[in-house]
Amino acid sequence: MPVITPRPAVQPLVRYTSSLKGRREGRVIRLSVNEGALGPSPRVAAALDRVKDDLHRYPPLGLEPLVEAIGAHHGIDDADRLVIGCGSDELLSCLCQAYVDPGDEVIVTQYGFLLYRHLTLMAGGVPKVAEDHDFTVSVDNILALVSERTRIVFLANPNNPTGTYLPQREVQRLRDSLPESVLLVVDAAYAEYVQCNDYSSGKAMVEAHENVVMLRTFSKFQGLAGLRIGWAYCPADIAATASYGAQAITAAWPPSNRPMASAWPPSRPARPALATMISKNALCATTKRWCPGSARAWPRLACMSSQPSPIS
Repeated sequence: MPVITPRPAVQPLVRYTSSLKGRREGRVIRLSVNEGALGPSPRVAAALDRVKDDLHRYPPLGLEPLVEAIGAHHGIDDADRLVIGCGSDELLSCLCQAYVDPGDEVIVTQYGFLLYRHLTLMAGGVPKVAEDHDFTVSVDNILALVSERTRIVFLANPNNPTGTYLPQREVQRLRDSLPESVLLVVDAAYAEYVQCNDYSSGKAMVEAHENVVMLRTFSKFQGLAGLRIGWAYCPADIAATASYGAQAITAAWPPSNRPMASAWPPSRPARPALATMISKNALCATTKRWCPGSARAWPRLACMSSQPSPIS
């Protein structure tokens, strides 16, 4: 009988284990976590190679070069509203720790990211599961669960593994129907794969409302899962709060301040972007030729890129 025991709400949690044991040989791709089979752009590898001699140094506090590059690429003028995390997982944890008290309720969707439930329980909250309709998130089912104890609604859009998404009008309807005291977290980890005209990543909603956060990651489309870099775009007060919870030195970010060559494909017009590595020391974004879309793998997203996908 252990002397030190966790809280009762945490005890039922099961640690994730992989059936893949030992060292991976050859091109073994973990589809369970959606590793990109093609890897990152070769320009990223070359840029990282130039900072290998500085790996004994910590990254710059605040990761200002990366924050500035993300802002330039996505048209975000206020860098103080961006928070960098060790993957978007850390940012999810920060939001739960900051805004969920014991007994508070957090609404998650039936086939949403499992970590939403785990982090809610770790914070002492109560996850409430909204059932999907035909493997698609149901706004009505989410709203039916809202109570006086609701603090956060987590929405993965598009959602993995169902391959479905909510159009912008439905996400807006959800936001407009929630109490202003409820935080809507739009997890847009797979936003780059959606080519539908009625889809929105949530950026405009963050700019229009005080209770919406958008999460993004470099792990999927950019193929940089090993660097553990995620970011959040938030209202200013939420960004400040999340920054308190995020590690002071976070993410496997290149520590060097030396210039790095541009990793943007030369065929693409030059513009302020993540790929401008010369002075901003930022990681690059990659084009679809490194990480194609997935209309054939996910037929429900019929208006996504028509190329086959290397991930599930």
